[in-house]
Amino acid sequence: MKKDKVNRKRITVLVLVTLILLGAIFWILKFELDTKIKSNTETHLIEQTEAVSAVFYTKLDDQLIMLESQTRYFQDIDLTDYNALKNTIMSTKGIGAFKTIGVADSSGATMNYNGKSSGNIYLRDYYKTAMNGENAISSSTITDEDGEEVLVLAVPIVKNNGVAGIIYGTFTKSTLDSIMNTVNFSKENESMI
Repeated sequence: MKKDKVNRKRITVLVLVTLILLGAIFWILKFELDTKIKSNTETHLIEQTEAVSAVFYTKLDDQLIMLESQTRYFQDIDLTDYNALKNTIMSTKGIGAFKTIGVADSSGATMNYNGKSSGNIYLRDYYKTAMNGENAISSSTITDEDGEEVLVLAVPIVKNNGVAGIIYGTFTKSTLDSIMNTVNFSKENESMI
């Protein structure tokens, strides 16, 4: 009987030690698995973000190229001549997925192909960048003359080896969303995000 009691105690201790070891092993494996999943998820999200960003900026670069091609119409006219500007700007209507395309002179005064002014954009970041001879994308959306939030792309109009003004195009949120929807990632990848 005494021997049975000792054996039961040993078995109980052995079972308890085994359960504690199994619990510790389970906890260690869970911790390692969680760490691995977190690391893989972060890596995947970074890769997906970089891929989406690259495609998005490539598509915006394509739109900037379209605007660059339109600058040739404005190189030989006086950007402050309302009638010449109005006649010339109509030739830009319908290019790309722009809501509107406009031209700004060196003072920031604007006119779009609807014959409207978008106000003076002299202090806008995209205007300043384009007037320095570089293609630009607004750093954030702005509210256009129709009260709609738009992203602005701008390219310089070069005359006589200097920048005389800019041509700009606006994208609405829905157009930007449709550009983003052209990035086809599988449902499996979307579920990771």
